[in-house]
Amino acid sequence: MDSVMPTKEEQEEKIAFWKDKIVGKTLVDDKTNQEQTSDVTNQEEPNEEQQQPPVEEEEDNKVLLSSLPSPVRVIRPGSRVTRDLRPHRMNVMCDSEGLISDVRFF
Repeated sequence: MDSVMPTKEEQEEKIAFWKDKIVGKTLVDDKTNQEQTSDVTNQEEPNEEQQQPPVEEEEDNKVLLSSLPSPVRVIRPGSRVTRDLRPHRMNVMCDSEGLISDVRFF
């Protein structure tokens, strides 16, 4: 895991980038045997390409879970989440139907 904390400006830039790309779209879980409320992690250290890859969209209003940078956590209403701080983890907030309402990194 990358131990360097991103600056406030870096975090705000990353959040703005992803909000512009995915908020208001529907998340499609194309990963098998994964709970959407769990962390989906890649064992490798995050790098520039993993932090802001191009978002692959099945349709204009859909986002594939596999197209998001790792690690990612999907948070739905009533989801239980840990309080551990991982500033490189993307947290995608969705409603019960999968409509993305917010993106944060924590």
